[in-house]
Amino acid sequence: MECPNCGAYNPEDRTQCWKCDDLLPIKKEEPKKANEPGRMGMLTWVVLIVLGAIYLFNQCAGQTLPQPTSMQAPPAPVVRPLI
Repeated sequence: MECPNCGAYNPEDRTQCWKCDDLLPIKKEEPKKANEPGRMGMLTWVVLIVLGAIYLFNQCAGQTLPQPTSMQAPPAPVVRPLI
């Protein structure tokens, strides 16, 4: 921090200038800017709702097995060896 009287550099923790002994202005600490509390929460809820909708759609619609048609060959019989 520079002294407003003489312009000499002073460390931040000083209250008086080392060169001219003038009082340095008290620097007010700026409050830390907190993250917007609703912003991240809203994004999380949107992602969860979209994933839930995809899950429910897959559960309700599901993957169905194809229906056999006359064009398909019948399944091969299972042959077990006799022992």
